[in-house]
Amino acid sequence: AAWNQPKVGAAAATFIVLGDLGALEKHPDLIGRAMRQGVVPEPVGTKMIKGTHDYYSVGKQRIHEEAIRSASLAAMNLMLAAHAKGYGCGPMIGFEPEKVKAEFNIPDRYVVVLLIAVGYALPGNPSRKPRLTVEEALSFNTCGPF
Repeated sequence: AAWNQPKVGAAAATFIVLGDLGALEKHPDLIGRAMRQGVVPEPVGTKMIKGTHDYYSVGKQRIHEEAIRSASLAAMNLMLAAHAKGYGCGPMIGFEPEKVKAEFNIPDRYVVVLLIAVGYALPGNPSRKPRLTVEEALSFNTCGPF
């Protein structure tokens, strides 16, 4: 399902990062917990629940985008945590989502966002591939150079 990529077989673990297309169902309970714990004032929590429901109930595209966004943020945190523990990470998009779902019996409410191969880097393999510089990736106080 991952196109026989060596990283998957050689990694100590390969995480399947999923986006939950049904996450909106959990939102009222999560905000309710935050209100009961005093983290979110009740009037704010009530507005959050209604606003979130209204925003995401307009169509499946927004729900799909949020599932991808949330899963991507979780994946980045996982990779940062693994790196902090001395592991190398390989985020991977080279796979067949439907085959991954079938192989691991993943329900349809989830979208396979990416795979993350985690393990110790092989000798001679750089722990970090070349990246854009800060100046190439960010623009300060302007709208360019996109």
